[in-house]
Amino acid sequence: MTEKKRLVIIGGGGHSKVITNIIKRDYPEYEIIGYIDKQKRELELVYLGDVDNLDNFNFNDIELVLAIGQVDMGKDRKLLVDSLKEKGFKFFTLISKNSIVSRDSIIGEGSVVLDNVVVNVGCKIGRFCILNTSSVVEHDCVIGDFVHLAPGVILSGGVSIEDHCFLGAGSIVKHYTKICSGVILGAGSVVVKDITESGTFVGIPAKKIK
Repeated sequence: MTEKKRLVIIGGGGHSKVITNIIKRDYPEYEIIGYIDKQKRELELVYLGDVDNLDNFNFNDIELVLAIGQVDMGKDRKLLVDSLKEKGFKFFTLISKNSIVSRDSIIGEGSVVLDNVVVNVGCKIGRFCILNTSSVVEHDCVIGDFVHLAPGVILSGGVSIEDHCFLGAGSIVKHYTKICSGVILGAGSVVVKDITESGTFVGIPAKKIK
């Protein structure tokens, strides 16, 4: 019998529950040995303590799954990843078997593609992105690193999104529109022209509020 590969989940919130469910369903060749978080949560996984406890593991024996989805984490997710990669840890890239990802599209290291997501032809998805449930990334979109598309986001063809952006649930971005780094887009907002400065944008059409 082939020995299963071992995973450790980083994060213990709701996003972690969703990711854990997909791994157990779609990746039988992997075993989740537990989760890392600042505090013990109500998860059906072994609690392994906070991130410092990873020093007790041999980085060659496990892969990490980044399962922190909070909007306010921002660049803190990158700092966490960088510190763990410096120690030699590798990160797991998750693509749900209930998603549709074009064969010629690229999904970056550590990114997660959840159920009912569509990534169409010619797309490039960066590192440690979250493509949340039922989001749609149409043809030839380019997404930077640490971008979070909340459930139901729609990117029309040719959209470009730079690093560290969060697009709220049900938001829509017009085709061939560009969004610069550090943008938070409110739920249900519609972007109809390029966003060239960081900040929070809401409404139809989306306008900056802070």
